[in-house]
Amino acid sequence: MKDSIIEIKNLNIEFSSENQKVVALEKINLDINKNEFICIMGVSGCGKTTLLNALAGFIQPTNGKILLKGNKIEGPGPDRAVVFQDDAVFPWLSVEDNIAYSHKIKSTYGDKEKELVKNYIKLVGLEDFKKAWPRQLSGGMRKRVDLARAFAAEPELLLMDEPFGALDIMTKEKLQEELRKFWVERPRTIVFITHDVEEAVFLGDKVIVMTPRPGRIDLIIEPNLSKNRNMSIKSDSVFFDNVKKIRQRIKDH
Repeated sequence: MKDSIIEIKNLNIEFSSENQKVVALEKINLDINKNEFICIMGVSGCGKTTLLNALAGFIQPTNGKILLKGNKIEGPGPDRAVVFQDDAVFPWLSVEDNIAYSHKIKSTYGDKEKELVKNYIKLVGLEDFKKAWPRQLSGGMRKRVDLARAFAAEPELLLMDEPFGALDIMTKEKLQEELRKFWVERPRTIVFITHDVEEAVFLGDKVIVMTPRPGRIDLIIEPNLSKNRNMSIKSDSVFFDNVKKIRQRIKDH
């Protein structure tokens, strides 16, 4: 039996100005199970980021509701962490202190938390840089800090808005593999926004394709790829077939 952690029910989100009303999302119904890796994609303007912001509690539904473990989301909370496209590391904190941030602000930084942070630093391969400042790191290394800090906060829901979109292809693919490894070793419910079809198929256990505005759920695909996958999966016919199906669906819009 699957364990639903997020329930989105009849969600509509509209934005109004003096001159017009824009319907960003319409009739969204979706259940997300605990520890699922969900990728949401579609053309620019389809409401992907609007949906993520609603899950984060940054904006409220016009109609409908979003429940997290049965409780209505009414604002941001420590049960959710967000990783944005631009890295959000604190320049005045070291790598170690950035990753430990969520625990230090809760005054819960004891031996258990120190060990947790140590493990995440090791997992992202930054043991030799734990005392370094963000300005001393490459863009890919700063993004690793972002990922480790989000996972170390141990949120119920991890929300990621095109976090690798600004990176070069080699760094991007390396981090995609590392994120997938993160998720396998430290299971977490993840909602990942992307416009990259191959990224969605590689990362997601479920890929949700949205229509152009107003954003609706148009297609849900489960790629059915091996759990411990790496970039070599891209030569697999199953991977290619999934990519082809999604691209054709988006083209048909």
